[in-house]
Amino acid sequence: MNLASRLEGQGEIYGVGIVVGMGAARQIDDEFALVEVDRVRVMGKAEPERVYGLLGDERMRADVGFQAVERLVQSLHERYRARDWDGVRSACAELRTHGERFGLTRLAEVYEGRAGVFEQDPPPADWDGVFVALTK
Repeated sequence: MNLASRLEGQGEIYGVGIVVGMGAARQIDDEFALVEVDRVRVMGKAEPERVYGLLGDERMRADVGFQAVERLVQSLHERYRARDWDGVRSACAELRTHGERFGLTRLAEVYEGRAGVFEQDPPPADWDGVFVALTK
């Protein structure tokens, strides 16, 4: 429960109403439309946690458009963790267009902003792509 309370406030960052950790995501993955929004290290925890946005029910999960956006978000994360800032911006542009229907415009803005910052001031060599949440 402690992790859930720490993740609760993170939804605002990504523009999603409900965020869940990996444990909860595994339990409900077949029943709900989820997309990974980030890997986060929350206060008081050493290990990063994959954080998912819960976007809808099983009908949305079965929607071909949602499945395409889910793959796009996966690609965005791969590009981000590979430090491919141009690729991140390209994926974000697509996500703004195709993800708007699913409420993912803010997620695109977050990663576009991070790409711009990291392009100007690259992360250290040992960067693991994890966002450090300094607040609850």
